Amino acid sequence: MKPVTSRDGGGTNDSAGKSARVHHDARSGDDRVRGWVLTALFVLAVFYTLYLTRDLTLPIVLALLLALLLLPLVRWLRLLRLPAPVAAALVVFALLGGLAYIVLALSEPASAWLQKAPQIMGELERKLRPIKQKVEEVEKAAQQVERATGAERGRTVEVRGTGLRDMVLARIQQLLGGGLVMFFLLYFLLSTGDGLRARLASLASSNEGRANVLEIAHRVERAISSYLSTVTLINAGLGLLTALLMYLLGMPNPALWGALAALLNFIPYIGALTTTVVLAIVAMLTFDELGRALLVPGAFLILTSLEGQVVTPLLLGKQLELNPVVIFLGLIFWGWLWGVVGALLAVPILVALKIACDHVRLLQPLGHVLAR
Repeated sequence: MKPVTSRDGGGTNDSAGKSARVHHDARSGDDRVRGWVLTALFVLAVFYTLYLTRDLTLPIVLALLLALLLLPLVRWLRLLRLPAPVAAALVVFALLGGLAYIVLALSEPASAWLQKAPQIMGELERKLRPIKQKVEEVEKAAQQVERATGAERGRTVEVRGTGLRDMVLARIQQLLGGGLVMFFLLYFLLSTGDGLRARLASLASSNEGRANVLEIAHRVERAISSYLSTVTLINAGLGLLTALLMYLLGMPNPALWGALAALLNFIPYIGALTTTVVLAIVAMLTFDELGRALLVPGAFLILTSLEGQVVTPLLLGKQLELNPVVIFLGLIFWGWLWGVVGALLAVPILVALKIACDHVRLLQPLGHVLAR
């Protein structure tokens, strides 16, 4: 005899199943929202920590980027049968010597310009006097309106703060401390870089996982090292050409302006614009003829345009191009987080992030957002 199946019972079971699925879907949605919230909080905590510990984290980031730039040179020295510690020491001392030479070579003209700052400002004020007169007329009109409304000027409050000498000494001590941390960490990274990477890969649970970690790390390191080396050579070439151009145009201290152009060119858009403004001011102070003064920033604009539109895309290709909006936001963010040095590091950090995203499957959507 066949059992009798109740339609009501079946309907009840179907309703219970649908209710369970709805409950499961709702729970899954809540879990996803909770996961996104926790991820956002984690990212905010990381950036807040980077901001609070910038005196410590900034030398570490600089050391990591310099290590990626200099590791190929260390490997080349090891091919000459030099031990890794000796090769790393040679590279670090060469870097220190080069930086010391550049600072000593540029310190004299830079200090001369700083000493002439009052005279420079007076000369600039004389040449900009017609504009100043217009501003003074507007200011006088504003004062008349202020007197007519019976407004009174507030009393001046004298604020006594830390002296300039103490601020400079504190800043020098901070730079020296950060520099020591950076160079010591750079030495250890260069002397034990390959071994450290192998030890980190050994944390994977399987041989295949370790091989994948080593392969991804090798590809990311090679791509970032190639990018940093290429950009450094491009900026150095731009600095040399700028110095030569300033010499031919009769500008004083051409080496100083070449070094300024090379350094600021690490900051897209803002760096070239800043160099152009500085060259325009110096040219106006140097030459009496307006046409000759305007020739200096105009020639530099042509040079930096050729570098940005022809040389850099030709040498780097399109695979490392970043979205201009991402670059602009990155400059604002890292400049706010770490100051001028953060603005200098913004693009290398973004490029490193994009390369890592392109080589890690789970992060490829983020790499697609960063790309042009």
